[in-house]
Amino acid sequence: MKKGSHIKGVLAIVLCLSVMFTACSTTWVSQAEQIVAALIPAMSNIIALVAALQGKSVSAQDLQMIQNAGTQAGADLQLIQSLIAQYRSADATAKPGILNKIQSAIGTVQTNLSGLLASLHIKDAATQAKITAVVGILLSEVQSLAAIVPLVNPNASPQM
Repeated sequence: MKKGSHIKGVLAIVLCLSVMFTACSTTWVSQAEQIVAALIPAMSNIIALVAALQGKSVSAQDLQMIQNAGTQAGADLQLIQSLIAQYRSADATAKPGILNKIQSAIGTVQTNLSGLLASLHIKDAATQAKITAVVGILLSEVQSLAAIVPLVNPNASPQM
């Protein structure tokens, strides 16, 4: 089995357990904070990957695109982290609006990371596989975060 298959399997199990144990309780906040806390430094992997690829088989335009996507995703994750903190201390009437903002920010991260892979023009298969693996892992974690949030918002549907 490939290493990526194992990672995806573990992420699927974590996601299933998160969904099962979160239900409508407030423990999702702690779980979401943990996911975001892991994702923020992980976004630096995209920036580090850019540094490692400079001068290799990746165009300057693609390098800039990868770096911009990593920077934007990091900023979006900082926003999500801030919104989760706001949700924790908000009164009941404000929580639905904050949840909608969290979902919107998660959707933005998902869109940006998914769009990145489609936008690149890397011809070297090994380099393309490295970038796809890093972005894929990050995207899987963002998707697990997206699966937790709708569970506490009865008006929302999961973003899977």
